[in-house]
Amino acid sequence: MWQKCLLVLIISTGLGACQSNGQVSLSPDAYIHDEGFPGYDQKIIETQDELFALNQPVVDYLQQNIMIYKDKSVRLRELVAQLFNPQKINLLYATDANSTASETFNLHTANCLSMSILAYAMADFVGLQSELQDVLIPEFWDIRQGYSFINGHVNLRVKVDANDKGVLVDFNDSFTSGRFSKTLVSKALATTMFYNNKGAMAMIENDYTLAYRYFRQALMLAPDYIPSWSNMGVLYRISGHSDWAEEVYKAALIMDSDSLNVLDNLAILYDITKRKSDAHDIRAKIERRRQDNPYYHYYLGELAYQNRDWRQATKHYRRAIRLESKEHQFYFSLARTYSQMGKLSATRKNLSLAKRHSDTDEQYNRYASKLTLLHH
Repeated sequence: MWQKCLLVLIISTGLGACQSNGQVSLSPDAYIHDEGFPGYDQKIIETQDELFALNQPVVDYLQQNIMIYKDKSVRLRELVAQLFNPQKINLLYATDANSTASETFNLHTANCLSMSILAYAMADFVGLQSELQDVLIPEFWDIRQGYSFINGHVNLRVKVDANDKGVLVDFNDSFTSGRFSKTLVSKALATTMFYNNKGAMAMIENDYTLAYRYFRQALMLAPDYIPSWSNMGVLYRISGHSDWAEEVYKAALIMDSDSLNVLDNLAILYDITKRKSDAHDIRAKIERRRQDNPYYHYYLGELAYQNRDWRQATKHYRRAIRLESKEHQFYFSLARTYSQMGKLSATRKNLSLAKRHSDTDEQYNRYASKLTLLHH
């Protein structure tokens, strides 16, 4: 399963990374409601400069370990290698590691966005060029603390100069094959993505004022970035301002009428406000669009599993596997469900398939360990 780093809140209680389709742009000014979040301006959040800044320990490290090489191609090779070398920077993946460049270096943990921000800042310091990239992956979901998220992915290409093909920096080799299209991400847009992640985390921790501060700044910094509008709408809804939420969702759909995430949230709002027919019509449209996405069926399986509906969970996991037969997490989730049903033979079979399709040694060993326990 892909690493998760961009979060867009979708259903009840960020980031399918898409921007406006270019047909219409709207100013967020009319959709900002400071009166609903008194004291928001007292909340201190990171500036773009602070997000990309390197503190003295990072500068010292680069001078002692990278700048010693005069050849920029060697600097590039060493920088990329040392990011993940256990004896050097040793970055480890963590979904919720939404941190500045300097914090990421200090903590040695990162999600794909914070890793890319650190690597971008380090590359710039040592005289290399780099490009932040939004990887256009299919929608896939994560469920945390009663909230659902659509996840996105960002990585970085580092180059010696503009004519160099460069090296792709990513936690996951799945994104280095050219399988997925990519679009370039500016520093401003990366900062907007960061604000959305931080706002989403503040919201699930019930700090609505801080969440508002982050989403407000995200909208002001990159008003064409649709996930910011969607996340602000969720915040308005759960803080008791359904009318504001509807205005924001409809504005987002003017800019991008095809945003399934915004449509999802609007359907939820219609349900809450007793407009069942409108909600049904939207969901029918969404359902037709998502039927061929294996990660949608996996998500439905996860919802069914949480509701202890084992039969429905197995149905959705098996549908996901028919659409994508090489995703280890699908087999593991199916095995986990069969275990709940007491079907040990099917549990072993699917754990073995999860092991066969694992992406890393860590995953392989984890599944092997579970299989060993089942045989005792």
